[in-house]
Amino acid sequence: MGALEGTFAAGAPPIAGTEDARLYQSFRSFPGDRQIRPAYRVPIPAGRYAVSLYFAEISFKKPGSRVFGALLERKVILESYEPFLAGFAVAEVKSFEAEVRDGFLDLDFLAERADPMISAIAIERRE
Repeated sequence: MGALEGTFAAGAPPIAGTEDARLYQSFRSFPGDRQIRPAYRVPIPAGRYAVSLYFAEISFKKPGSRVFGALLERKVILESYEPFLAGFAVAEVKSFEAEVRDGFLDLDFLAERADPMISAIAIERRE
C-alpha cells in the first residue's frame, strides 16, 4: 500500500471497541533515530480525501510509553498522541481530510516516545 519504512508486528490480545478486531491485531511501527519518520506514500489521483487512521496499543500497558504525532500531506494532524489513552487493546479511529495535489498521499510520523505505530489506514475519495 505504499509503506516507505517500518516493521510489522502481530499477535495481539482480543481488541475491544470494534467489530473488526483483526484490523487492530497487528501493526506497523516506524523505528529509527530521526524525529520525522516517513511512513506511507500512496499513489492516488489528485483530489480531496477522507483519511482514517486506526490505532490500538497492544504492546505497552502503561500510560506514557508510546507518544507520537503525525503529518498528513505535510500538515500536523496529531500532536502528542498516545494510543494507550483509549485503553490497552482498545480500538480507536482518527479521521481527517486531505487534499492531494502531486499524485501521492503522504503520511509521516513524529517520534516522541517509543516508535510510532499504526494498525490500518482507510482512504476514501471526496468529490
